[in-house]
Parts: sequence; C-alpha cells; structure tokens
Amino acid sequence: MNDLQDLGAFGELCFYTQFPPKPPGEKLILIREPRAYDERKPLEYKYPSVLPSVAGLYSDADSDSEDVTLQSEFPQEEILKLKHAPPGPAYFGLTTNISTKLQEMKDHPWKEGTGDFVNVKVVGDYLSDYAKRFHLERFLKYNTKVETIKKVNGRWIVKSKLLNKTRDGNVEFLEEEEVFDKVVVASGHYHANRVPDIKGLSEWRKRYPERVMHSKAYRKPQELAGQVSNNTQ
Repeated sequence: MNDLQDLGAFGELCFYTQFPPKPPGEKLILIREPRAYDERKPLEYKYPSVLPSVAGLYSDADSDSEDVTLQSEFPQEEILKLKHAPPGPAYFGLTTNISTKLQEMKDHPWKEGTGDFVNVKVVGDYLSDYAKRFHLERFLKYNTKVETIKKVNGRWIVKSKLLNKTRDGNVEFLEEEEVFDKVVVASGHYHANRVPDIKGLSEWRKRYPERVMHSKAYRKPQELAGQVSNNTQ
C-alpha cells in the first residue's frame, strides 16, 4: 500500500473573501499584488451548467461544444491548457477569511511577519514550503488530471493524464494507469461552476458575450469600471 495516494490540490484548501471595508472618510487605496493570483481567465462555461449527478456522462467535447465560437480568441494550445487545468477563482484583493494562526500546521510555522489574513500566493508558498521541508514532493504530480477512478476487486484503478510541453514547444498528453489500495478525493467544495437555468440567459450570452460573466472569471475591478450601477441618481 502506498504511503500517500492523494494530498489534495494546494489551491483548494482555503476560502477567500474581500479586504475588510475601509473606515468612513478614509480613501480607498489599491495596492498591486504581483503574481498574487492567476490572471488567466477560464474558458466559457456551459449555460446552464451540467448537474454534478450527470456530469460524468459528458465528454470534454460535449461539455463545451456550444462555446466554440466564444473560445476563438484563445490559441489552440492555450485552450488545451485551460481545459486540462482551469485557473482558480482568486482575484485582486482577495484574502483568506481564516487567520493564519488557525491554519498553521504542526512543526511548520509561518514566516516571520506574515499577517493574519493573506492572499492566495502566500498560502500557496506556505504549503509548497511544507511539502519541500518534509520531502513530500516525491508523492505529488503536477499538471496531472485524474480522468477516471474505478474500483476493481477491492482496489482502485486510477487513470490520469499529464500535460507535458515538448522541446519544440508543443503540448502533449501522457496517459498513465495506476492501482491503489485507497484513494482520497480532495477536489474542494466549490470547484465546479454553477450557472442557473434562467430563461433567455443562454441566448443573451450568445448574442452579447461581453455582457455575461461568471464570478469565477472575475479578476480585477478595473474590468468593470463604469459598468456597475445601483440605478441611483
């Protein structure tokens, strides 16, 4: 039996919220956060979204077939990368809503000077440092997507696909099949997007794609400058 089958996805371990509201009368100051979040946006989602109970019945080709025209702005290589490992929902100004004191792991303190509420990069670096310190990276596989998990004769057959970049710069997928005694599913509570089945929403989005955006595609407030209003004079 393997020592570790699945350590989970580092980016899925925390919930995030906005910075605390500014005190009355104080000016709002935006501070640039270099590489604090993944600035890439996910591919367009299916409208409405596929229910989790039937998601396994759809292939990748079926799940986004209606979105082909909306994906044309992306190079083919980038589409393959985004489909294989979509970026997370983190955006500018996002911090944990759980204090670092409560997240601290045994025998691995946070770096001196770390604040109570930090951005996604700080949390990611902390977890990466933990894996390196305790030599856990040999159990980890990056850029790898689990395709299927099937139980056969009391053991688990796991088929995965590794996204690899060749020497000539092209993208290729390397498939692998492994057998485990135990499997831990740690994909996160809110990884799958939810698009409600609202009458006319799908048609509106196809006609005006720039006017409809899922919250997981939001990255920074400048993108919506002058577009948000509470209809007050």
